[in-house]
Order: sequence, then C-alpha cells, then structure tokens
Amino acid sequence: MYHKIPPYKPLKSMCAFPGDEEAPQGYFYNRSGKLGKIQMELDWKMFDFCRLQQITHSYIDKNEKELDELCERYKDEMRNATDETIGFVRLRENINSQSDSNYQIYQLANQMTVVGLWAIAEQTMGFIYKKMVSNINKIEEINVKTPYKFDEYKKNFLQLGIALEKLDTFDDANECRTLNNTIKHGHTIEGHILSFSYFQPLAGQLILQVEFELQRYVTGITQFLSSLIEEGNYVLDPSHPKH
Repeated sequence: MYHKIPPYKPLKSMCAFPGDEEAPQGYFYNRSGKLGKIQMELDWKMFDFCRLQQITHSYIDKNEKELDELCERYKDEMRNATDETIGFVRLRENINSQSDSNYQIYQLANQMTVVGLWAIAEQTMGFIYKKMVSNINKIEEINVKTPYKFDEYKKNFLQLGIALEKLDTFDDANECRTLNNTIKHGHTIEGHILSFSYFQPLAGQLILQVEFELQRYVTGITQFLSSLIEEGNYVLDPSHPKH
C-alpha cells in the first residue's frame, strides 16, 4: 500500500492507572471551588473529545487491517497482475486508493484534533475569565467582555493575579496553540512553530505528511486549563486547597 498509518493508539483524557505519566492528571480539588462547574464540564468535554478520535482512528485501523489481509491473500496475483488478469489489476488499484483515502482521513482528523483542542482551550479560558471577573467585581457574567487574542488573555489574567506562562504544561499548550495557527493559515511547517524543538527538523515539510504528538497536546491542554482553574479558585478563595 502507498501509505502506512502508524499503529492505532487511543488518546487518553484522564489518568486511569497510577504511574501513567502520559495521560492528564486529575485536579480533584478544583471541582469543589467557585470554578468547579467549569472543571467538571472540561473533564467531560475532554472525555468526549478523545472519544471522537478513538472512533475515527479505530475505524481507519480496522479498514487498514482488512486491506493488509487482502494484500497478503492475493500478494502474488497482484504482484504479477497484467492486462490479461484485469481483475487483480483493479484490486491492486482499489487497495491503493482505499489506503490513500485512509491516510488522508487520518491526517485530516489529526489536524482537526489540534484545532479542536485549542478551540476548547479558548472557550474554557473565556468561561474562567468571565466567572472570575463576575465574582471579583460583583457583576453579571453577561456583562464581562472576554479577550480576543491569546496575548490579551495573558495580560488580563495577569491583572487578576495569574501568570499563564507559569501554569502547568504551558509550553505544550502553547505549542498546540501555535500548531493550530500553522494549520489554519498554511500548508507547510514554517513560521512560529519552528521555535518548538519537535518541529525544527521538519521545516518546510507539508503539514499533511507530519505526525503530531497528539497525546502530549491533550495532556498539555487539559492540565494547563485545570491549573488555570486551580489558580482561579485560589484567587477567589485563598483558603481553597491546591492539587
């Protein structure tokens, strides 16, 4: 087959077993704070989000295995296929076409995972900011204007006593944000994303041909937002325990 997709590896939205450093760690105290509802919504949203990836990738994985079995069963016939054995010529072309389609879906799904993760991050930051300003200034959340750009979020949260750069897994979350911008505005690995070590050797490559470390981004976004909620809870109530 023309493309070979890496083995299926489902994304983890939460640490299920002790010592699982790859999956996001839980911030259980967050649920009881003033921002607790936002944390609970985030946990469920990330679970559902990862399920979307699992459904897509498991479908592709199943189809790829069926193609592998077909290739193995008729490998000699397809290798020696000629116009006189047109059925095997067409079978070979059909397998290549399906494999190429699987690869395109796989890569597009991975790109949309990155874009979707940052969309969740922006949405959740907005929820946190509204709730904090509403509580501090004693006004309705509907009257709180959320920042538009990430630099504005950093500036506004700093005014509330929270430095985003100091939150857990900020670097991975920021890399996901930057990759999101790269995906939305171009076809190649170039620009600001090259400031991150993972992408430096990939300069100039087509985005569709690059593998992303999706679990690192899921963990990075989840823990970054949970850390922000934790700090927000503490600002609103200094007696609230931390993780």
